[in-house]
Amino acid sequence: MRYPRCIASRRASLPEYCGGSPGYAYLLRTVAGRRTGTGRELLDWLGGPFDPEAFRVAEASARLANMGSGWE
Repeated sequence: MRYPRCIASRRASLPEYCGGSPGYAYLLRTVAGRRTGTGRELLDWLGGPFDPEAFRVAEASARLANMGSGWE
């Protein structure tokens, strides 16, 4: 077994530059349908559909493996 690897997750990862945990919480509320003017801008910024429940363990593990290729 090679490490690091992902074995589970509850939700999709935070999009880059979303504002950390508070920004992600706001993003989740916005995606759930609570839209303000700022919320609509946020959805435009995402550039496409975002499903916070979508998560692929194999994809995450592959990304980690690529990141860690120079760690050995």
